[in-house]
Amino acid sequence: MRQLRFNKTEIATIRILNTCTSNVGLLLALIVWGGNAYSSPTPIPTTGVLQQVIVDHYYAIGENRLDEAMSYYHSQSPEIVQTSEDVEFGLSQFLQRTTTLNFCYTGQIDGFSIATAKHRILMISGVKFIEIFVDVVYQLRMEQGSWKIWTRRDNSNGIGKLLNCKSLK
Repeated sequence: MRQLRFNKTEIATIRILNTCTSNVGLLLALIVWGGNAYSSPTPIPTTGVLQQVIVDHYYAIGENRLDEAMSYYHSQSPEIVQTSEDVEFGLSQFLQRTTTLNFCYTGQIDGFSIATAKHRILMISGVKFIEIFVDVVYQLRMEQGSWKIWTRRDNSNGIGKLLNCKSLK
């Protein structure tokens, strides 16, 4: 009977698999492990470091600080212009509070760190409010020694619909 041997990277991936509860996180971790994507020279971040980037981004939005909120996006991100416009419009219409309910670092692919999160977003306008729950997959990349958001994909276009409306009625 042949005994399986794992290197440190594969052991770290197995630990991620054992701690992630999200189906999306599990799927992405399997892809990363199967593809041996850890050959990248990009340092492997801790879950806490990546989570703090996301939490700080949403905290700045909640405090109505657009420039600070966008400083958590990578300067070369393909989404930075659209995201900035969406956040700016959202801040003009709503008071927003975001709570991160679950966060899971999934792994790395070609220098990008992948993480999943579940957020509770409360948008308030006057006496009306909307509460939504969103599952998001984040792609983060290093820039000048700090992790920055590269892209984000959520399971709902509910936020986009809210941001495209002119006001809460």
